[in-house]
Amino acid sequence: MLHSIGSSCENSKWCIACGGLKRAIVKNKTGHFTFDDGYMNILGCGEEIFSLLGERAAIFLVAGKVGSLNDWDTTGELIGKPLLDWGQIRELKKLGVRIGSHSLSHADLTKLGDRELERETRESKKILEEKIGEPVEGFSYPYGYFNERVIDAVKDAGYRWAMTTSDSIWEGWGNPYRLRRINISGLDPDWLLRAKLSGFYDIKAVWELPALAWDKLTLPLWAFGKTG
Repeated sequence: MLHSIGSSCENSKWCIACGGLKRAIVKNKTGHFTFDDGYMNILGCGEEIFSLLGERAAIFLVAGKVGSLNDWDTTGELIGKPLLDWGQIRELKKLGVRIGSHSLSHADLTKLGDRELERETRESKKILEEKIGEPVEGFSYPYGYFNERVIDAVKDAGYRWAMTTSDSIWEGWGNPYRLRRINISGLDPDWLLRAKLSGFYDIKAVWELPALAWDKLTLPLWAFGKTG
């Protein structure tokens, strides 16, 4: 999972340098790379990156903000960053890049009423499909925030899968609406980047399992049998 790309991102949580990204792609010839928000600077490495990735790349767009700026964040390095416009998105699509929804306005979906939640999921899908001319099947939860109600809204809107920001292999085991991702950033030293790309990073699941088992054991009785 990535957000932005730059010439130098050594101290950035949300950015990876062009050189680092190219090395990541070369080292991982089967994995998928996803980009949230749709920042214009992901074009900074030229078409080479997305030509190499093709369908292994997916961009989750904030449908109501395309061609505008990040005006939803109030702190952090992504404030005011320009977003891709429709022409640029169509050019990326020609390279095989998949397009998904990141909601209509990048709101915290868990705090919305039913009508607003439906609009954020349905309207964003409708706009994207009209603009790119093909079905949009994937969704990415803004801020990584979701709950059962949000998952139901995403399903009802017609999406077939959705991605979280969790990097645990236990996240939503077997549930297509809780797909996990591993974040890659300029803060990653070379050894950690290699671990993330090789799959060795997932060994941390061994330490996560006891906590997961405890959570399941302490669930109230009414929770058993629920899905999603």
